[in-house]
Amino acid sequence: MFVKIWRRPFVFRTAGISTLNMKNMLRTISLVFLLFIFQPAIQAQTDDDYWATWNQNYPETDIKELLAAERKYADSIEKHPEIAPYYFRTGKYRFIAEYTGETRKADTAVLGSVKRVHKMKGGDPAQIDNLVKSDVLFKVGAVKLWMPVQQRILEAMKQEAKKGDSLMLYCAFFNEHTSKKKLYTIFLISEFSR
Repeated sequence: MFVKIWRRPFVFRTAGISTLNMKNMLRTISLVFLLFIFQPAIQAQTDDDYWATWNQNYPETDIKELLAAERKYADSIEKHPEIAPYYFRTGKYRFIAEYTGETRKADTAVLGSVKRVHKMKGGDPAQIDNLVKSDVLFKVGAVKLWMPVQQRILEAMKQEAKKGDSLMLYCAFFNEHTSKKKLYTIFLISEFSR
């Protein structure tokens, strides 16, 4: 006895979904797909929002006053041998400086200080090696400062800035006074604007 097995051809079934509901479902799927694709563009910040965020996180400061205050504090510590001479602090600042266009290989002693302070604050010192390879010379009034700069920022700076331009620098601040009474006051450039 043979049993005949009847096989139906594959048919896409809408499981009772009407044509109108099917069209609505396809529209919804298409809309979700488009929103997914264009999400980065929808969430992108405007230039004003971008700089407002940087300005909020990096208060503007008078760098000459800051440098003088740090030197005065270090001198006061050094005058009192009963006080442990080692201290450090970090911060974030922005200020206007004149771009000289001069660069050099990053100062190893300065990078060593940045790494020590970064480690004391819970960071990974290896991050600094990956970020910084060069220093850039800037002028703030009569004061000349070599500042370490993130590589990606240096590339943009070389393309966008000309010698003598006044730039707003957004810097991570690393301050360290070593037990050997050496003061490091370092501004690591994280961003800039013209």
